Amino acid sequence: MIDRSKISVALLVVGAVLLIAPAVAPVQSVLFHDIRGEFTMSESELEERGVTVIAYENLSDRGKELYERSLRNDGHYRAPAGTGASDFEYRADSEEDVRSGFGPRAVAIERPDDPDFPSVDERPVRERRPPDEGGEVGGTGGSEAAGGDTADAQANGTADQPPEPREENEYNLMETRLGQPPLTDGGNLLRFLSILVGVVTVGSGGYLRSRP
Repeated sequence: MIDRSKISVALLVVGAVLLIAPAVAPVQSVLFHDIRGEFTMSESELEERGVTVIAYENLSDRGKELYERSLRNDGHYRAPAGTGASDFEYRADSEEDVRSGFGPRAVAIERPDDPDFPSVDERPVRERRPPDEGGEVGGTGGSEAAGGDTADAQANGTADQPPEPREENEYNLMETRLGQPPLTDGGNLLRFLSILVGVVTVGSGGYLRSRP
Protein backbone atom coordinates (compact mmCIF):
# COMPACT_ATOMS: atom_id res chain seq x y z
CA MET A 1 0.00 0.00 0.00
CA ILE A 2 1.33 3.43 -0.95
CA ASP A 3 2.23 5.62 1.98
CA ARG A 4 -0.33 8.41 2.40
CA SER A 5 2.39 10.90 3.26
CA LYS A 6 4.10 10.25 -0.08
CA ILE A 7 0.83 10.85 -1.92
CA SER A 8 0.29 14.12 -0.10
CA VAL A 9 3.83 15.29 -0.88
CA ALA A 10 3.38 14.39 -4.56
CA LEU A 11 0.10 16.31 -4.71
CA LEU A 12 1.69 19.34 -3.07
CA VAL A 13 4.60 19.31 -5.53
CA VAL A 14 2.34 18.92 -8.58
CA GLY A 15 0.00 21.62 -7.32
CA ALA A 16 2.88 24.02 -6.72
CA VAL A 17 4.16 23.44 -10.26
CA LEU A 18 0.71 24.11 -11.71
CA LEU A 19 0.43 27.35 -9.72
CA ILE A 20 3.89 28.57 -10.74
CA ALA A 21 3.59 27.64 -14.43
CA PRO A 22 1.43 30.65 -15.48
CA ALA A 23 3.94 33.05 -13.91
CA VAL A 24 6.87 31.39 -15.68
CA ALA A 25 5.09 31.61 -19.06
CA PRO A 26 3.32 35.01 -19.02
CA VAL A 27 0.69 36.05 -21.54
CA GLN A 28 2.28 37.09 -24.83
CA SER A 29 1.13 40.12 -26.79
CA VAL A 30 -0.60 39.52 -30.11
CA LEU A 31 -1.13 41.53 -33.29
CA PHE A 32 -4.74 42.48 -34.01
CA HIS A 33 -6.08 42.93 -37.55
CA ASP A 34 -9.63 44.34 -37.58
CA ILE A 35 -11.56 45.15 -40.77
CA ARG A 36 -14.56 47.47 -40.53
CA GLY A 37 -16.57 46.72 -43.65
CA GLU A 38 -16.23 48.00 -47.20
CA PHE A 39 -16.87 51.36 -48.82
CA THR A 40 -16.26 53.30 -52.01
CA MET A 41 -14.29 56.54 -52.06
CA SER A 42 -11.61 58.26 -54.10
CA GLU A 43 -7.99 57.75 -53.15
CA SER A 44 -7.35 61.49 -53.02
CA GLU A 45 -10.17 62.03 -50.52
CA LEU A 46 -8.85 59.30 -48.25
CA GLU A 47 -5.38 60.81 -48.35
CA GLU A 48 -6.85 64.23 -47.53
CA ARG A 49 -8.33 62.65 -44.39
CA GLY A 50 -4.97 61.25 -43.38
CA VAL A 51 -5.66 57.60 -44.23
CA THR A 52 -2.87 55.54 -45.77
CA VAL A 53 -4.00 53.88 -49.01
CA ILE A 54 -2.48 50.62 -50.23
CA ALA A 55 -3.55 48.64 -53.29
CA TYR A 56 -3.92 44.91 -52.73
CA GLU A 57 -1.41 44.23 -55.50
CA ASN A 58 1.21 46.31 -53.66
CA LEU A 59 0.95 44.39 -50.39
CA SER A 60 3.73 42.00 -49.45
CA ASP A 61 2.98 38.28 -49.46
CA ARG A 62 2.60 38.34 -45.67
CA GLY A 63 0.38 41.43 -45.88
CA LYS A 64 -1.90 39.71 -48.40
CA GLU A 65 -2.06 36.62 -46.19
CA LEU A 66 -3.05 38.57 -43.06
CA TYR A 67 -5.56 40.66 -45.00
CA GLU A 68 -7.27 37.64 -46.53
CA ARG A 69 -7.30 35.73 -43.25
CA SER A 70 -9.01 38.70 -41.60
CA LEU A 71 -11.63 38.79 -44.36
CA ARG A 72 -12.30 35.06 -44.06
CA ASN A 73 -12.58 35.30 -40.27
CA ASP A 74 -15.43 37.86 -40.12
CA GLY A 75 -13.02 40.78 -40.23
CA HIS A 76 -10.88 39.84 -37.23
CA TYR A 77 -7.58 37.99 -37.05
CA ARG A 78 -4.88 37.73 -34.39
CA ALA A 79 -1.27 36.75 -35.03
CA PRO A 80 1.61 36.20 -32.59
CA ALA A 81 3.85 39.20 -31.96
CA GLY A 82 6.71 39.33 -34.41
CA THR A 83 4.77 37.68 -37.24
CA GLY A 84 3.11 40.77 -38.71
CA ALA A 85 3.62 42.41 -42.09
CA SER A 86 5.85 45.36 -42.88
CA ASP A 87 2.89 46.96 -44.70
CA PHE A 88 1.08 47.64 -41.42
CA GLU A 89 1.90 49.64 -38.31
CA TYR A 90 1.52 47.95 -34.94
CA ARG A 91 1.42 50.14 -31.85
CA ALA A 92 0.35 49.41 -28.32
CA ASP A 93 -3.07 50.66 -27.23
CA SER A 94 -1.41 53.09 -24.80
CA GLU A 95 0.52 54.87 -27.56
CA GLU A 96 -1.39 57.94 -28.71
CA ASP A 97 -1.53 58.97 -32.33
CA VAL A 98 -4.11 61.40 -33.69
CA ARG A 99 -2.82 61.40 -37.23
CA SER A 100 -6.16 60.27 -38.69
CA GLY A 101 -9.79 60.73 -37.74
CA PHE A 102 -10.39 57.06 -38.54
CA GLY A 103 -7.95 55.66 -35.99
CA PRO A 104 -4.20 55.96 -35.53
CA ARG A 105 -3.39 52.78 -37.44
CA ALA A 106 -6.15 52.76 -40.05
CA VAL A 107 -5.14 51.60 -43.52
CA ALA A 108 -7.44 51.64 -46.55
CA ILE A 109 -6.74 48.60 -48.72
CA GLU A 110 -7.99 48.84 -52.29
CA ARG A 111 -9.81 45.62 -53.07
CA PRO A 112 -8.85 43.71 -56.22
CA ASP A 113 -11.28 43.65 -59.13
CA ASP A 114 -12.35 40.08 -58.43
CA PRO A 115 -16.01 39.19 -57.69
CA ASP A 116 -14.91 36.03 -55.87
CA PHE A 117 -12.57 37.86 -53.49
CA PRO A 118 -13.63 37.32 -49.84
CA SER A 119 -15.82 40.01 -48.29
CA VAL A 120 -17.09 40.91 -44.82
CA ASP A 121 -19.86 43.18 -46.13
CA GLU A 122 -22.82 41.56 -47.86
CA ARG A 123 -24.61 44.84 -48.65
CA PRO A 124 -24.85 45.97 -52.28
CA VAL A 125 -22.04 48.33 -53.25
CA ARG A 126 -24.47 51.23 -53.76
CA GLU A 127 -25.49 51.03 -50.07
CA ARG A 128 -21.97 51.13 -48.69
CA ARG A 129 -20.92 54.44 -47.21
CA PRO A 130 -17.44 55.79 -46.48
CA PRO A 131 -16.33 55.97 -42.83
CA ASP A 132 -17.18 59.15 -40.97
CA GLU A 133 -14.81 61.09 -38.76
CA GLY A 134 -15.93 59.02 -35.77
CA GLY A 135 -14.34 55.99 -37.36
CA GLU A 136 -17.51 54.02 -38.20
CA VAL A 137 -18.19 52.61 -41.63
CA GLY A 138 -21.68 53.46 -42.82
CA GLY A 139 -21.99 56.71 -40.86
CA THR A 140 -23.64 59.92 -41.99
CA GLY A 141 -20.54 62.09 -41.87
CA GLY A 142 -20.14 61.95 -45.63
CA SER A 143 -23.70 63.17 -46.35
CA GLU A 144 -23.46 65.96 -43.78
CA ALA A 145 -20.20 67.12 -45.29
CA ALA A 146 -21.77 67.05 -48.73
CA GLY A 147 -24.68 69.17 -47.51
CA GLY A 148 -22.28 71.70 -46.03
CA ASP A 149 -20.33 71.89 -49.28
CA THR A 150 -23.56 72.48 -51.23
CA ALA A 151 -24.60 75.30 -48.91
CA ASP A 152 -21.18 76.95 -49.23
CA ALA A 153 -21.32 76.63 -53.00
CA GLN A 154 -24.74 78.27 -53.13
CA ALA A 155 -23.58 81.11 -50.89
CA ASN A 156 -20.59 81.75 -53.13
CA GLY A 157 -22.66 81.56 -56.31
CA THR A 158 -20.83 78.51 -57.62
CA ALA A 159 -23.63 75.98 -57.29
CA ASP A 160 -23.93 75.70 -61.08
CA GLN A 161 -20.32 74.57 -61.42
CA PRO A 162 -20.15 70.78 -61.02
CA PRO A 163 -17.24 69.52 -58.92
CA GLU A 164 -14.43 67.76 -60.68
CA PRO A 165 -15.25 64.04 -60.68
CA ARG A 166 -12.98 61.76 -58.69
CA GLU A 167 -12.33 58.15 -59.53
CA GLU A 168 -13.74 56.02 -56.73
CA ASN A 169 -12.54 52.58 -55.76
CA GLU A 170 -13.72 49.96 -53.30
CA TYR A 171 -11.74 49.72 -50.07
CA ASN A 172 -11.52 47.82 -46.81
CA LEU A 173 -10.58 49.88 -43.77
CA MET A 174 -8.26 47.81 -41.57
CA GLU A 175 -6.85 48.74 -38.18
CA THR A 176 -3.80 47.02 -36.73
CA ARG A 177 -2.50 47.19 -33.18
CA LEU A 178 -0.41 45.39 -30.58
CA GLY A 179 -2.21 44.27 -27.43
CA GLN A 180 -3.03 41.54 -24.95
CA PRO A 181 -5.31 38.68 -26.05
CA PRO A 182 -8.85 38.63 -24.61
CA LEU A 183 -9.72 36.57 -21.55
CA THR A 184 -11.47 34.02 -23.77
CA ASP A 185 -8.24 33.30 -25.65
CA GLY A 186 -7.09 29.68 -25.47
CA GLY A 187 -3.83 30.59 -23.73
CA ASN A 188 -5.62 32.53 -20.99
CA LEU A 189 -8.12 29.72 -20.47
CA LEU A 190 -5.27 27.23 -20.17
CA ARG A 191 -3.60 29.39 -17.51
CA PHE A 192 -6.85 29.68 -15.59
CA LEU A 193 -7.29 25.90 -15.73
CA SER A 194 -3.72 25.39 -14.51
CA ILE A 195 -4.32 27.65 -11.50
CA LEU A 196 -7.66 26.00 -10.72
CA VAL A 197 -6.22 22.47 -10.85
CA GLY A 198 -3.19 23.63 -8.86
CA VAL A 199 -5.38 25.01 -6.06
CA VAL A 200 -7.42 21.80 -5.90
CA THR A 201 -4.28 19.64 -5.95
CA VAL A 202 -2.55 21.62 -3.21
CA GLY A 203 -5.71 21.55 -1.12
CA SER A 204 -6.02 17.79 -1.53
CA GLY A 205 -2.37 17.26 -0.63
CA GLY A 206 -2.67 19.45 2.43
CA TYR A 207 -5.80 17.64 3.54
CA LEU A 208 -4.15 14.21 3.27
CA ARG A 209 -1.07 15.45 5.08
CA SER A 210 -3.10 16.88 7.96
CA ARG A 211 -5.16 13.74 8.53
CA PRO A 212 -4.14 11.74 11.59
